[in-house]
Amino acid sequence: MHRNSMESRNVSRRGFVKGIGAATGAALAAGGNSRLAMAGTFSASLPDLQAALNACTTDEDFWKTVRREFLLDPAIIYMNTGTEGAMAGLTVESLKSGYLAFAANPMGACYYNPTYSYEQKPNRTKVAAFLGADPEEVAFTMNTTHGLNLILNALPFQSGDEIITTLHDHAALPSPLDCLRDRRGIVPVRIALPTLVQSRQEIVYRFASALTPRTKALAFSHINYTNGLRMPVRELCDLARAYGLISIVDGAHTPGMIELNLHDIGCDFYCCSGHKWLNGPAGTGVLYIRNAPSNPWSVRPVMTELYDSLATRPITDLFQYSGQHNTPAYTAVAVAVDFVKTVGQAKIEQRVKDLNSYFKKKVVEQWGDAALLSTTLPEFASGMGTFNPFLNHYDMMKIISFSTRVRTEYNIITRFVGWLEKPGGPTRYGQRVSTHLFNEEKDVDSFLDAAAKAVASIGR
Repeated sequence: MHRNSMESRNVSRRGFVKGIGAATGAALAAGGNSRLAMAGTFSASLPDLQAALNACTTDEDFWKTVRREFLLDPAIIYMNTGTEGAMAGLTVESLKSGYLAFAANPMGACYYNPTYSYEQKPNRTKVAAFLGADPEEVAFTMNTTHGLNLILNALPFQSGDEIITTLHDHAALPSPLDCLRDRRGIVPVRIALPTLVQSRQEIVYRFASALTPRTKALAFSHINYTNGLRMPVRELCDLARAYGLISIVDGAHTPGMIELNLHDIGCDFYCCSGHKWLNGPAGTGVLYIRNAPSNPWSVRPVMTELYDSLATRPITDLFQYSGQHNTPAYTAVAVAVDFVKTVGQAKIEQRVKDLNSYFKKKVVEQWGDAALLSTTLPEFASGMGTFNPFLNHYDMMKIISFSTRVRTEYNIITRFVGWLEKPGGPTRYGQRVSTHLFNEEKDVDSFLDAAAKAVASIGR
């Protein structure tokens, strides 16, 4: 199950996508730093965006100004940032400029321009600061899945070692662990989590209860992709450290959604995406390794050009130097970071949680408490909420039919998800709704109106 392939694309958008391709080609042909031919009304620069935001006198004006920075098709309502984010115009402009630099002077770009070179020092420094890390502790990857696979295969796990994960983790975690099970004989242990968590201690207790003398690592999501549960990540990292275990965090849904400080969290490894809530380009991510210069875990990369420099370079450099990367995309991630900082990460976090709280409240009003599959407790809140309006939450065909109808008949993009509530048990399904900085309450209202019509057509 790929993060971006759970549901097929809406074929009605093909004409729009072709139009974007043609307009982008025209903009590239124009050269220089000209505005994209396909653009709406996005700002010409970050200072211009800051000035526009400063001029706003109400919250409504502020978020409408932010929304105008995005190139989303006006024919759709997009509420699936949990799968793929939507780039702002300034980020697309950065991506375009990078490709133009390579087109004009390929060698100059990849060897002599620090913005686009292999080492990526300026961009790694900016992104590291945004994540609450040191520059030598981060390396760019293609996505969260890539980072998790890289680090899990680089750690010296041996036959019989147990690694604890949960039944709510995305396949990006259990899949490489299953590979290591077959290749090295490690033992993946997947624990159950309650769908509606009541306390942080409840989650920590379940991890602690699964510990054995053979446990070597805790690997878990910061925010579960299934129902948006924000895990007690700091407490789980403390638990790991107290028992001398490695902590590995899937942070696919955190950068750009919530304020993040990896040093405060205390995790050993953190893998995250640039293309989701940060709204960066597709195929971008970050791998964080705590205390990378000293490499206390004896990490040995499985893909690098610099292995003979292991003794003299931070281990992250060995990950960074692994052939030609899409460095214009990494530069655009740094621009996406600046965009978030300009809008304000704390404001964005509050916005996405407020919108999702509004969504959850409306779900309960429309279908009752039993339909909501995400907790309403503020400490667990995120920008994702999941519900199932049908009486049988284990009927996969109904939720697929529902998801398809809402997308194809109403042009509202969400997605369905499923998870086990206990090992070997049936899969429970729900529809996940992501609310981000470019969404509005009226988007939620439109979705729930379409949802009610779809449920009436299908039957509860």
